[in-house]
Amino acid sequence: MSVVNTWFRLVVGKLFAFIVGALVLVLMLHVVINALMRSFANQPIEGTLEYVGNWYLPTIILLGLVIAQQRKEHIEAPLVFDRMPRTMQREVQVIVNVTAILFVLFMAYYAYVEAYQSMTIRETAGVSGVPIWFMKFAAPIGFLLYGVQLLLDTVDFVRGKVSPDEEPSFLDSQLDEMAEELNEEIQDFTAPTDKDHKTEVPR
Repeated sequence: MSVVNTWFRLVVGKLFAFIVGALVLVLMLHVVINALMRSFANQPIEGTLEYVGNWYLPTIILLGLVIAQQRKEHIEAPLVFDRMPRTMQREVQVIVNVTAILFVLFMAYYAYVEAYQSMTIRETAGVSGVPIWFMKFAAPIGFLLYGVQLLLDTVDFVRGKVSPDEEPSFLDSQLDEMAEELNEEIQDFTAPTDKDHKTEVPR
């Protein structure tokens, strides 16, 4: 892995992981306190639905894209890919990554345009008056940095600094664990016991 990719993962990954983790905690506390106040005091927190739907969840999801890419936790369906020759796998992987980069950068640009327009009118969430315009900038930031991470991973892959063997898929790791457990069970079942080694002494 290149130095640039390593530092990008270290700085952006740690920062976003902290932000996302803090937002999840705040989200849970906000929802629980709102439910308790609604049940026992009949005074729910005003705008809870708007905060959850426009502040917490979009930011958690969009900033989590980079974290999921760094940890190889995006959903994979390698049924066809794993059966391709290794040389074809490399070509297909590069094509898929480049296509994903272009799509993600397009989404970042489109999200920025939407966020800028929302900022010009100081958009709020319906009648509650909860401001949501500044939270919309999480979308272009998340998509842009996700595209940068994809680009760094693709460059390292093309330069041979990252091979598919070094980054096994989730399915491969699960199959390996199942195979190891099965082998251990077979060995335990077929292992000779002390009773098998006993021989009868003739009288």
